This record gives sequence, structure tokens and C-alpha cells, in this order.
Amino acid sequence: MSDQHFEELGRKLSEAAASGDEDAQAVLERLGQFEADPEDDSLDWLNEAAVRWESEHPELAQVAVKVINALTAGGL
Repeated sequence: MSDQHFEELGRKLSEAAASGDEDAQAVLERLGQFEADPEDDSLDWLNEAAVRWESEHPELAQVAVKVINALTAGGL
């Protein structure tokens, strides 16, 4: 899994959180926990967030899906 995907997701989440999106802030915090503990292999939180963002934050949703796909391909 490339750190580039996590960095891009982190940037997009930070931008959305800065605009007042509380959901993006919560997912940003969860991403930090996931990076600290990659043994936590549940990606449900990220899948759910990507679905919620499809209409309001399509770029953020696309980046989240990239991360999900890369993690899944990597065996998580």
C-alpha cells in the first residue's frame, strides 16, 4: 500500500474538515488510528464514509475508494 494514497486521503479529509464537515473530521481521526494500528483490518468505516461522500465530496469519495481498493488488494 502506497503512502501516497493515505497522504492524498488525509489532505482531502483535512480540506473537508476545515470547511466544517464533522464527518470528515471523524474519519480523519479514524484514519490516524488505522495508520497507527494497521492490524485493525475492518474497512467498513471507510466504505461507509465513501458512500456518504459520493454526492457532496466526489473527489474525497474517489480517494477513499482508491485506499480501500489498495488495502483490499494488499490482503486486508
